[in-house]
Amino acid sequence: MNVSVARRIAAGFGVGAFALACVLSCASIPPTNHYVLGLPREPPPPGGETRFPQAVSIDPFESEPMYVRKKIIWRTESNRLGYYSYERWAALPAEMFAFRMYERAHASGLFRSVRAEGSRAEADLFIGGKIIAFEELDTADGSYGRVEVKIELTDGGGKMIWSGVKSHTEPASGPGIEAVVEAMAAATEAVITEALSSIASSLEEMK
Repeated sequence: MNVSVARRIAAGFGVGAFALACVLSCASIPPTNHYVLGLPREPPPPGGETRFPQAVSIDPFESEPMYVRKKIIWRTESNRLGYYSYERWAALPAEMFAFRMYERAHASGLFRSVRAEGSRAEADLFIGGKIIAFEELDTADGSYGRVEVKIELTDGGGKMIWSGVKSHTEPASGPGIEAVVEAMAAATEAVITEALSSIASSLEEMK
């Protein structure tokens, strides 16, 4: 092959590769959005005597395998499941739920004190559990936020005092992921409210 022809071919490949790289680098990639449950902090509990004398620690919550990731999950009525590519939680669902449980228990005035992941020597009772569902549910009637959690109350020796599965499905107020996140935040609140009520009833029976 003529040397000059070979050089022109090589130059052509170089220009093509540069153009392709430019197209790829300049392509519009949607931003990745991160969400929290978006709930205001509860005020500190009022002073005075608490309802129960025990100190409580909030243990780390476990999750079903599909929820051990930050991508927001959607599910249809036919149980088809998927993940949003660019819509994600700022923390793992189990971490967000455990922290919100800590805030709510601390503000409830039920316990002498509440710690987040305290040592077993520093608490009398332990609240933990497992995330069963934490997702957007899409139906013919609209979208919902669905939260289902197994919650357990144990003593320092690991004895089960109370256990239950709490779930709530909250309708989204409108279209879009922001409305779904708000619905999931409301569902989380409902689950924690029911759990703390059941825990309080169980402790009342032990008095």
